[in-house]
Formats: sequence, C-alpha cells, structure tokens
Amino acid sequence: GNCKIEMFLIQQTGKNKAGNSQFPALSFPPCGSISSTTEESAQKVKESDRKDYAAVMGKATILIGVGIILSGILCTGMHSGKYGVIFGISFAAGLIMMIHAQLKYNHGIF
Repeated sequence: GNCKIEMFLIQQTGKNKAGNSQFPALSFPPCGSISSTTEESAQKVKESDRKDYAAVMGKATILIGVGIILSGILCTGMHSGKYGVIFGISFAAGLIMMIHAQLKYNHGIF
C-alpha cells in the first residue's frame, strides 16, 4: 500500500521521499521496507514475507524501547532500581520476538 506517513525532518530539508537528505542519519526507509535492518540479517527472507518480517522486527524493537523508557521514568520518579525488571522483561520479550522472526522468515539467526 501507499505509505501516508511523512517524516517532518525530511520534508523540511526539501529532499525527496527516498530519504535523500542532508542528514543521512535522519533518513527513513519507505513503509514495508526492511532496509533499516542490515542486509545480512534478512538475506534469506522471501520477498512475499518481507512486510511481515519487518512488522515483527519493528514491534519487537518498539517493545524494547517502551521498556527502556518506562523503566527509566519509573526509576527516576521513584528513586528505585527495582523497576529495572520492567526493562528486563521487555528486553527478553523483544529479543524472543526477534529470534522467532529470524528463525521463521530467515530460516536461521544468521
């Protein structure tokens, strides 16, 4: 489908949708693309499975990120290190999702 999400920073640079920007680190791949992952980690993914693979890997990455943010906020606000468990659980769950996606779509971790 047509990706309707436009990244504000790319629009402001006046560059095209392909991500050609004066800030290469702020360039984003098009929707449904797995180019944000290294080609080595997705080299065996079939073209028909690329969107599903990218979705699972993206959700796993978001899960890890949410765990980092949530545990950081709670640790700062409550002055307690026990909220690091939230990070540990989200990291483990995200890592399991990534390994599962690698095994299912890439037929191996490497």
